[in-house]
Amino acid sequence: MRHVASNSPKAGPSGNGPIRVVIADDHPVVREGLRITFRRPGIAVVGEAATGSEAVERVRELRPDVVLMDI
Repeated sequence: MRHVASNSPKAGPSGNGPIRVVIADDHPVVREGLRITFRRPGIAVVGEAATGSEAVERVRELRPDVVLMDI
């Protein structure tokens, strides 16, 4: 499990900041690849999870705009 702190206010599509993303996948290398892929202006990976229950915790805690989840 990886949690990335974000100092930016809640933003995304309806605000002024980046689109806030949480990545959930049980394979660390997949999460890392996606995190690297999303490393660009306008997108902030604010958290990661390795299980479904961790994903739910991250979403409740971080309130992202997007959740990218492996099913």
